[in-house]
Amino acid sequence: METGVRLALLLFVGVIGLSIGQAAEIGPASKLDRKVAAECAGSYGLDKNHIIDIGPMDEMGGDLVFLDSQTLREGHLHQVAESEFVAGPTLGVDEPVTIRITFLRDRQNQIDALRWDGAGIRNAIAKRIAPHKTESVEVRNGDVVLRGELLVPATSARHPAIVLAHGSGPATRHAGVWNVFFVRLGMAVLSLDKRGAGESTGNWRAASMDDLASDWLAGVTFLKSRSDIDPKRIGVHGSSQGGWTAPLMAARSSDVAFMIVRAGSGTNIADTILHEIEWSAREKGLPESEISEGMAAARVAMTMMVRGASTDEYDAAMKPYRSRDSWPDNFPLIDERPRGQNWIRLNAAYDSVDSVRKIHVPILLFLADNDHNVPTAISAPRLRQAFDDAGNHDATLIVLKNAAHGFLSTPTGNNKDFAKQSHFAPGYWDTMEQWL
Repeated sequence: METGVRLALLLFVGVIGLSIGQAAEIGPASKLDRKVAAECAGSYGLDKNHIIDIGPMDEMGGDLVFLDSQTLREGHLHQVAESEFVAGPTLGVDEPVTIRITFLRDRQNQIDALRWDGAGIRNAIAKRIAPHKTESVEVRNGDVVLRGELLVPATSARHPAIVLAHGSGPATRHAGVWNVFFVRLGMAVLSLDKRGAGESTGNWRAASMDDLASDWLAGVTFLKSRSDIDPKRIGVHGSSQGGWTAPLMAARSSDVAFMIVRAGSGTNIADTILHEIEWSAREKGLPESEISEGMAAARVAMTMMVRGASTDEYDAAMKPYRSRDSWPDNFPLIDERPRGQNWIRLNAAYDSVDSVRKIHVPILLFLADNDHNVPTAISAPRLRQAFDDAGNHDATLIVLKNAAHGFLSTPTGNNKDFAKQSHFAPGYWDTMEQWL
């Protein structure tokens, strides 16, 4: 029974909209109460080397997701009783139940442990670890008000901190396990609703990469003002689209002390969009001759939008292509709405490599070899050359094997296979933990 497929596909769907500002909206509202989700979120230790991280993820409808640090299993948790949650065998398949988690409360009625049943472990108790406080915060960047949450370890020291630079679309503070993963490493974590998403003001659809980078940099400035944060140890983790904005941040401000990028393209935005379209067409099984012809039309459309062609001029040039069977769906640049045209005009020329060449702080950058959204084969050598051009000897690039855009293990990277995925590819979580 694949009742979770639609929600799951919202996580890492590789359609063109993820790049150009036409992304699918966040999934249907979760039935899970926000207060319950906040109570359950955290890290739980089955033993010192076996951690279960749990957090709400709005891209999964606000439901809880978990990460098993030992097996790298990621699961979508469904509430079946007040304190009981279950997961199926993969992110998109809910039955049969393979994981059962029951949250346990102490005498003060606070969740202090969970009971884990699944993956070869029966009825094991995992105690809550990495205590921290979570604050609702507000950050201003000009007229834009960004609201979100700050997680701070429950110790008296001044903490290193990390700002989460989210991916495309209306991303929010509820980023799944990333928030609690970083806080259990002893870091403060600032996760803001993207402008125009969640409780933040503004409009992400009309934003440039510069606009978004300045939003996240406002978060860095906010962290510097706090007495519990070490101002010299504030970094950024950029995911997907955040792989364009994080380098802008680090190139622009000496306040960014380190940068981690997950699945960020090393080409300009125009070429990344064209890569997405071509991969999707090939995944659909279109004949190579049609792909070649359709991509030629898509490149013409891209060139027209980048140079600022009027909507009338663009429509006239694209009209012959739109009459061809399924072409507007298979090669969406030929039928782009004015809003999308404006976004491309604003952003298509931006290339992260231009920023990486100016960065001298430590960099840890991950790519996936089967990435529907990012042209990894082109990106990797360009980014490595940018490290050399900058003279940055503390820059590392890792290409994860058999990994899709979201770093889940897959031999294909195709969107249609997302529902079958259940584990992260090795080398991301453990490398980050060691590096930090």
